[in-house]
Amino acid sequence: LFRSVNVLLDNFGRDGNWFVRVHRVEIASGRSEEEHGMPVFAFVMTKVKKMSFSIFETCSGNDESIKRVDTANALVESIKETQRFGMIRRELNSLNPGREVMMSLWEQGKEKDSLRYSLHIVDNR
Repeated sequence: LFRSVNVLLDNFGRDGNWFVRVHRVEIASGRSEEEHGMPVFAFVMTKVKKMSFSIFETCSGNDESIKRVDTANALVESIKETQRFGMIRRELNSLNPGREVMMSLWEQGKEKDSLRYSLHIVDNR
């Protein structure tokens, strides 16, 4: 998937002639995102007059908030973060009610990884 995203951004977002916005969209088939497992994105490229910089934005879906990011790499990272969250949510929804779950969230550091959060879920329903 990210190879395709990088190809899109290389062709449309690098030279300053395009305004690139990524929208997180609802799944039209009627299945919920929890059943599907991964969020779905739509890429909108708008040709603009030549500028000395590119514009990249993300739209997160339900709340319709638009966030501008500085680089194409930041746009890709935003998509990855949304997908990671979708995977975690799908896994949590697949657990049996009443089962206790512990999850550790780590931060990648320069010297070593460090524990950032410990999450304990007693009942996920």
